[in-house]
Amino acid sequence: MKRIYRGGVSDLSDLLADAVARLDAVPDDALGDVRVRRFRAMRIVPTGRAWRLGDVLLTRDGRLYRAGRTTRAVEPKQFLANKSNEAAERKAFQLAAVRGGFPAGDTVHFGYEPLDPELVDGVWMLQWSRTLPDLVPLERYLGDRIRLLTEGA
Repeated sequence: MKRIYRGGVSDLSDLLADAVARLDAVPDDALGDVRVRRFRAMRIVPTGRAWRLGDVLLTRDGRLYRAGRTTRAVEPKQFLANKSNEAAERKAFQLAAVRGGFPAGDTVHFGYEPLDPELVDGVWMLQWSRTLPDLVPLERYLGDRIRLLTEGA
């Protein structure tokens, strides 16, 4: 039986807890914060775990974030020269994730921002994209994204 969530903070908590339970067997990604200290190399330190659902990150404790940047914790191959500034930046973030203690191969999200759903006419709505002002029902958005992860496209 499909539950319809209509308003209220407890309903939002229930909706997010239900989404987390449905994702429990799905592998999640790491969350981290970039730290730059004066006499130490840049590192990305672990702050938690989350599932990437499109442009949204959902943590195991039911918090929503707008996705920022992503890297993979790997020791980049050393070359004499980088082909571009973007490639050099990617390598720096990969190495920063390794320095921060993430296991090799782990996907790491950083630069993410808190995302608060809005209650509109008793329905929790989400602005899932930075570039699109449209609001979508949170329940539908989560359901669609979870189905993609658990059942495939």
